[in-house]
Order: sequence, then structure tokens, then C-alpha cells
Amino acid sequence: MTARLRWALAAGLGLALGHAAPALAQKGVPPTSVIVGGAAMVSDHDIMDNLSHSTDHTTLLGLLQLAGMTEALRSHGPFTLFAPTNAAFAALPGGMLDSLRKPENKNTLVALLSMQILEGNYSSARLHYLLRYGKGTTQLDTVSEAKLTLTTNGPPNLILKDPRGGTADIILYDAKQANGVVFVIDRVLQPG
Repeated sequence: MTARLRWALAAGLGLALGHAAPALAQKGVPPTSVIVGGAAMVSDHDIMDNLSHSTDHTTLLGLLQLAGMTEALRSHGPFTLFAPTNAAFAALPGGMLDSLRKPENKNTLVALLSMQILEGNYSSARLHYLLRYGKGTTQLDTVSEAKLTLTTNGPPNLILKDPRGGTADIILYDAKQANGVVFVIDRVLQPG
């Protein structure tokens, strides 16, 4: 079963994936960390373990729980999460955040959150390589199979563009996780 299919089953149907992310740190190598939202993102912990300690991502964490997507982000992955801050969610158009929290809008919520996630481990070095190969722009497939456009406004600033034309700046790079990597972004990426 592919990671994308496991993701669809876990996120869309709210099913557990049947296995937790193993600690992937090599023996004898200390885990590294980046500070996100006042908390260390410890590289041998999974995305959900680390996000649960960030004061800047309580809205994202709550929405992932409502959408039934937390088990997917605890799985082996790897995943790349573009994690909007609380301020990014607060900047959504009036009433949208409250609407996303309603049970009848779960599919819309899953679609929106899936725009923030790529299957695979995309470090900033890999993203910059893709930009060079693409001559300044490249397409990234999200787990929802929608595409994000990656560009730059000068090294090393990376910009993500969603299908609606909205853009998000990456404001913190390469928070390594046991099952992928987290980038903090300043806007919520939206489906088309």
C-alpha cells in the first residue's frame, strides 16, 4: 500500500494507520532540534509529538485532531509539513475558521489541511535544488494531489503559491522530525 493511499485512508476516513513512527535516530548520534513556538522540535520525535509542544501551532494541532489526521502524521511517512502559525489561521477570511470546525465541513477541512503536506522528506536544500533544476519555479504535489508552486524572491527566501494564487512565505526552515520535516509558514495554503 502506498503512503498516499495510507494517507487518504487515514485522513479521509479517520482510520488509524496501524503503526506508529519508530524513533529513526541512529544509535550514538544525539537528536538535533530547532525551536518552533518556544519548543524544541526534537529530530527523533514524530511530527505530532513535536507540534504538540509549539505555542504557535495550537490552531493547526486542533484542526488536525478534528480532521482525524493526527495518526497519519504519527506514521512512518516521511512527510513534509508546511505548518501555518496561529496568526496565519486567524488571518483567514471572516468566519472561515469557525466554519472549518463544524462537523459537516470535515471534508473541506481535510482538503485544506492536506494542502499543507507533501509526501516525502523535502529539506530546504532539496527545495533549492528543485528550483535550480526548474529554472526558478517548480511544482510540488501535496498529499491531496493538488499542486503547490515553489518560487523564490531571492536566496534563501522560498515562497509557496497555492492553486488560488495565494502565497505563503517560509519563515522557519528544516525542523527535522523522525518522520519528515516541518517548515513554518505565514499563511494558510488553500485548495483551488
